[in-house]
Amino acid sequence: MKPQHQDLLNRILASQYFSNTVTLGRILAYVCEHTADTENSIKEHEIATKVLRRDQSFDPKLDPVVRVSMKGIRERLEKYFVDAEQREPVRLVIPKGQYHVEFIENESLPAVDPKTDIQVLKYFWGPYLEPNQTNLLIHSEPLFYREGWETYVRNVYVNDPGQGHCQLTKKLPELKTRGLVPSFHYLDVGEVNSMFLFMQFFHELNTPVGVRNARITSWHEMRNSNLVMVGCTRTNTFIDMLQEKAGFNLTEDEIQNLSPCPGEAQSYKGKRYADSRLQRFREYALVTRRPGTTQSKSTITTISANHGRAIEGAAGYLTSEKEVSNLLSTLNVDPGVSALPERFQILLGVEMIDIDDEILHVEYISHRMSM
Repeated sequence: MKPQHQDLLNRILASQYFSNTVTLGRILAYVCEHTADTENSIKEHEIATKVLRRDQSFDPKLDPVVRVSMKGIRERLEKYFVDAEQREPVRLVIPKGQYHVEFIENESLPAVDPKTDIQVLKYFWGPYLEPNQTNLLIHSEPLFYREGWETYVRNVYVNDPGQGHCQLTKKLPELKTRGLVPSFHYLDVGEVNSMFLFMQFFHELNTPVGVRNARITSWHEMRNSNLVMVGCTRTNTFIDMLQEKAGFNLTEDEIQNLSPCPGEAQSYKGKRYADSRLQRFREYALVTRRPGTTQSKSTITTISANHGRAIEGAAGYLTSEKEVSNLLSTLNVDPGVSALPERFQILLGVEMIDIDDEILHVEYISHRMSM
């Protein structure tokens, strides 16, 4: 691979679109390494066995994992080059139906919609970019129980350290005789990746943002700040407290639709399903924007779900120029004409595959304005 093409690949893999998707990044790097300097394509079987560690008996007719992964890679590449339109003179492309990369001069590609630029992100996140505003990113911390310093136990529905041991042993009676004690040692990987995305995003906009743990932070400390909250009602009590029981409402295992519109479901709950032999997972994330609860002019954006990777997918969606531009069009909001409402909700669907619940695609499902 030419040095300039290798440098481009390195920038792509380090971007927000690939830095947290290890498997998709490995597939992209492998295809680049083996096809960048040749006109040949490689086969699904080779990618499956060499990169994804599938058995030699892998049959692409029965297991679509390579095709599904490649679709996710193409979508992420498209988003990267929309964001990097003014910076990258060359674009990396994997033509549909092929496992072969091409490096194409940017000027020979179709023009990108001029509305898709950083201004839409500044418009959407405007309250957080105001001067002299304090912005805080609030994450949750799940409860574990530990035995000594080696064995850790967690149940997603057990999060109260006061009542947790009793709740845990009811679910797992075999633990009654074990010397388990509450422990807050680990974070959800999806929430952590979301925090990295937002910290990088606000840094690029020259906007400071602090990070706080919902378990040990008081409302008094947060009440006059703009907040971005990530998590679920099980582990972040502030998310549950700030829900207004209107529109969409997150519970411990689903998102309820309190006033369904025609064609909408009454609830949205994550589910696993099979695509031939490939295990897939669909989850939902809820984005809620509302004013702060005090007299100070502050804004709260909550990104909540019952799966950490769904939160990560929503965070990526809300920091993508292309996705936010499309979202504003769907909401019938024109940044040049009207202001974004103070209150709204966005319901997103997040598609994943079985490889570490790798995020493939995030799509708009529905919304509520001025709840």
